[in-house]
Amino acid sequence: MSLVRFGVGLDEVILKTLEYYVVENNLPNRSQAIRYLVEKHLVGKKWQCNNIVTGAVALLYDHHKSDVTTNSNDIQHEYFDFILSLQHFIYRTIIVLKLLQLKVAQTD
Repeated sequence: MSLVRFGVGLDEVILKTLEYYVVENNLPNRSQAIRYLVEKHLVGKKWQCNNIVTGAVALLYDHHKSDVTTNSNDIQHEYFDFILSLQHFIYRTIIVLKLLQLKVAQTD
């Protein structure tokens, strides 16, 4: 990744706020702060759309209890349209889910 330098004009109040942000977050300079804030903003924008995403849930349990496998299979059948995979290991089950990423409502 190569860095491209450019100039930024900021209002005095915003510049002071940026400098405070640099100190508060132990960043080496204002460029790092701006880079972080831009990346954070772009990631936030990506989260504000309706995409299908994948997630995993890991469950730890006592493998001596006999109903764990039966119950997890029942859950898998009940939510077949969301559960992509259900794997049993000793002491744990991993469930891979297909989920709809919903828009996040912002409140001020």
